[in-house]
Amino acid sequence: MRSYARSTTLFAAAASLLILSAPSSPSRAASSDAGVPSAPVAEQSGAQAAPLPAPTGQAARYVIPFYTSQTAFSTGRSVTVVGIFNNSNVACSVFVQFQFASQTSSICTITATVPARTSAQLCSRPVGDPLAPCNSSCPSGGLTFNTGHAYVGSSSAPPGCKMIAVDPRIYYTTGSDSVILGSSQLSLVPVNAANKGD
Repeated sequence: MRSYARSTTLFAAAASLLILSAPSSPSRAASSDAGVPSAPVAEQSGAQAAPLPAPTGQAARYVIPFYTSQTAFSTGRSVTVVGIFNNSNVACSVFVQFQFASQTSSICTITATVPARTSAQLCSRPVGDPLAPCNSSCPSGGLTFNTGHAYVGSSSAPPGCKMIAVDPRIYYTTGSDSVILGSSQLSLVPVNAANKGD
C-alpha cells in the first residue's frame, strides 16, 4: 500500500510539472522570448520606404491621395489649388508634383519661391480671380482631363523650410471658370505615414 501511495504521489507531481512547463497560450508561443510580440516582417528585414520624387534640393513632405483637374465638360469643370504657407523666417522653394492615376512618374511639376511668413497658390491648371490667383500652374493649359495623386514638398535646407502649412482644395466651376459651383478640401497626409481616418 505504501508503494502504491508513493507511486500515485510521484505521478501527480510529474503531471503538474508537465502542465506548468507547457505554453500557456498560442499567442505566448508566437511571441519573442521576452513575451513581447514579434515585429512585423518588414521591420525584421530592415525594409525601408521607397525614395519619394522631388526636384533637386527639395524633399517631399506630404501626399495628396486624390486630386482631379477637368475641362472636358463646360458645365462641370474642376481645378486643384494647393495653398502653401511658409512658416519659416527665410524664403523657401516649394513644389507640387502631380501623378496620373496609379502611375509613379510625374506628369507635371510646379515650383515657387515663397518668402518668409507668406503664401503661394500652386494650381493644376491656370485660373485667376475670383477663383485663385495662381503663382504657378502646370504649363500648356495645365491638366485638363486628369485625376490622380500628388506630392507636396519644400527645400531640404535650411531646416526651417520643412515647416510649411498646406491647404489643398478642388474647386468646381462652370463655363470659363468665372462661376464657382463649390469646393472640396482634400486630404493631406505626411509622407511615409497613414492618415488618421479624417
